Amino acid sequence: MLIGITMQIVRYQPHHAKAISQVFHQAVQAIEHPRYSKAKLNAWSCSPRSAKYWHLRSKAYMNKSNHKPHKHCGITWVAQTHNQQVVGFINMAVGFHQAGYINHLYVLPEYAGQGIASQLLYQAQQWAETIGYAKLSADASYLSKALFEKHGFNSLHTSFQRKQNCTFNGFFVEKGL
Repeated sequence: MLIGITMQIVRYQPHHAKAISQVFHQAVQAIEHPRYSKAKLNAWSCSPRSAKYWHLRSKAYMNKSNHKPHKHCGITWVAQTHNQQVVGFINMAVGFHQAGYINHLYVLPEYAGQGIASQLLYQAQQWAETIGYAKLSADASYLSKALFEKHGFNSLHTSFQRKQNCTFNGFFVEKGL
């Protein structure tokens, strides 16, 4: 539940790219969990990436004839306050044969725990159902696993990702729609 925040979820626009970069970096660097050392956090995000990087990851190319996404693209929604401050985002890869893969789901640390990640996840799920996807999946971290499970995702197996010579253990989660 959102506490004292007037917030809206909107589709990504190019002017959101720089703010998304900041949300991602700040969220990663604020993690306090025994499984994530400072070295791992720096491997995950040592500094904000360029707005161009996030723009390329966030823009969606839609097929004009059937309004379905082209292969190898992503779709992004941002959560913003009444004054248009971006406080969270979700990015989903959409070229996986009737399935959406959630690449990123991050919220600014000062807004964590207020239901924003749940609202972003709900938005992605609603869109995926409208498009006709059969399932959603993600590689959840130790921190995000509980959120995904709360929303009906099942943990299928342990997953591993490598970033800057660090191995990140996680959980491959999936939900049928």
